[in-house]
Amino acid sequence: MRFTPRTGPGREKARGALLEILDRAAEHQHRVTFRIWIRDQPNPLTAGGKGGYDPTRARTSINATLGDPFAWLAEQIAGRTDTDPPAGAIDRVDILTRTAR
Repeated sequence: MRFTPRTGPGREKARGALLEILDRAAEHQHRVTFRIWIRDQPNPLTAGGKGGYDPTRARTSINATLGDPFAWLAEQIAGRTDTDPPAGAIDRVDILTRTAR
């Protein structure tokens, strides 16, 4: 599933949809991987690429960032680019879910 967060109501809608997918993945005991597209970067960055995140733990961590999944994702990819992107620089998020092993 794809989300294109910007600002305003579209960002809030993307935030709610992202959290809903995490909750659904937790119900089905799936793992999640995020492909994060950053403004002015040609390729996406991957968070959770090896085994994926436990969506329940991801949700707990997101709640610690005042419920902002984009701020949490920015933290997860910090240090992977020349400059750490702010949460607002995230242009798109692809969420991949898979069954836990």
